[in-house]
Amino acid sequence: MFASRGGDGLLVFVGVVWFTLAPLVGAYIAKAKGRTEWEGALWGIFLGAVGWIIVGLLPEGSEGFPYNCPECDGGVTEHARRCRHCGFRFAPVRRHRGA
Repeated sequence: MFASRGGDGLLVFVGVVWFTLAPLVGAYIAKAKGRTEWEGALWGIFLGAVGWIIVGLLPEGSEGFPYNCPECDGGVTEHARRCRHCGFRFAPVRRHRGA
């Protein structure tokens, strides 16, 4: 019914490479900028090289974590007991009760 063209294999190959390479490069750039990998992957998959440039030009992010681990410099929350990246255990914070 439909005649197969010789370029169909190339189109499939380009599509597979696009949906594999574009998000990986975007995630790598985002991680280097202190942002989430998902953010970079989405920019990469939808806009390709333009998305990579956008992620590269975005300001450095902290991934929503206000503090950094002294061991691995990964982002941690204020009430963290251990680092989710390297497992470093933080000293317990003693809270004073109001008088």
